[in-house]
Amino acid sequence: MSRIHDALKQMDITREPEISASPLPRMREVEDVPAILSLLNTASETAWEFDPTIALSFDDPSPKAAEEFRSLRLRFQQIRERQPLRSVVVTSALGGEGKSFVAVNLSRVLALQSSSRVLLIDGDLRGRQQHKTFGVPPGPGLSEYLLGEAEEHEVLQRGKDENLFLIPAGRKVGGTTELIANGRFPTLVTRLSALFDWIIVDSAAATGVSDTCLLANSCHGILMVVRSHKTPVDDVRRALERFPEASYLGIVLNEIHDAKGSKPTTRFKSDSEL
Repeated sequence: MSRIHDALKQMDITREPEISASPLPRMREVEDVPAILSLLNTASETAWEFDPTIALSFDDPSPKAAEEFRSLRLRFQQIRERQPLRSVVVTSALGGEGKSFVAVNLSRVLALQSSSRVLLIDGDLRGRQQHKTFGVPPGPGLSEYLLGEAEEHEVLQRGKDENLFLIPAGRKVGGTTELIANGRFPTLVTRLSALFDWIIVDSAAATGVSDTCLLANSCHGILMVVRSHKTPVDDVRRALERFPEASYLGIVLNEIHDAKGSKPTTRFKSDSEL
């Protein structure tokens, strides 16, 4: 973990080049694609009412933070050229580091490409934030699906003119770790991976609970969000040690100020740079 330690100590990153216009790979072919595609036709259509304090504007001229998410999109495409990468868990070592902010804006920037269909799952059954960001009811959502009270098409929500879909967290329940471990989440990801180019899972903080590790077992990669100059390095190291090193994609440094003290932004550091 010395590479991670050095990167966190530095807490800085070089700007990434502009995103290329090359399309993302199309969804893979499986025998039951027509049946799975029918889920889209029955998904609840919703007019998103994004919280402007969390959801960035990606319209031109774009703010610096939006460009950083375009750079993150490029890095994900580059990683996917080297290894399987369709489903990603976004987590943090501690609460309040901005993981939900990163998850929603990463999902939105991925969905901006016409060839990319994106699903955001609010897997943080304790925090339950994404329905607030989208301005929609919390359920039915993931908790109802895991309880066996709803199926995929009943928890999927879609925007009118976007390639972005949402599964909110659902109603608040007890015993979240046991619920996530009941075996239905891997089934959900497996089925919907045939339909979506990207599945982004907003999870609970990695330390203190086992929820995130269970979610990560069903996904290709882990993206760790670190609040720059705030999160103790030892806490991040302990969080990363809970996951297989092969699944680690990189660190998003959140709330970075430049030398002029301008508005904080978000930057990405990949495993190859650590």
